[in-house]
Amino acid sequence: MPKPKILIIDDEKKYRDVLQKGLEAESFEVVIAANGEEGLEMVSSSKPDLIICDMIMPKKDGFEVLKGVRQEGGPNTPFIMLTAVDDFAEIKKAYSYEADCYVTKPVLYGKLFEVTNLMKNVKVLLNLSQRRIS
Repeated sequence: MPKPKILIIDDEKKYRDVLQKGLEAESFEVVIAANGEEGLEMVSSSKPDLIICDMIMPKKDGFEVLKGVRQEGGPNTPFIMLTAVDDFAEIKKAYSYEADCYVTKPVLYGKLFEVTNLMKNVKVLLNLSQRRIS
């Protein structure tokens, strides 16, 4: 059985690296994009099972990426919005764009709770995605 593929879209290398290390340790295949535009290209080329996307990035922000994913044939792809913005209006906006989960930064290994919680969300959303497709 192939490993679930997760696309991380974040302009901050330190967050990409932390997430990649944690997800690979949990036996996920990880692909990386450094900005929203590159992320949308990776969605088409790599067909991820789940997307973790920063909200504030150059070229295209997380909302533009999410909108593009949902419009371009990814309505069932679980999408986690990962951001430093902890504002109710932005959280509401993310869910109105059909994000499946909203997680605030920092997600650092020193903060094991956030990483563990993110991993649980990843697994739940991947299971949900498989049921939607079946």
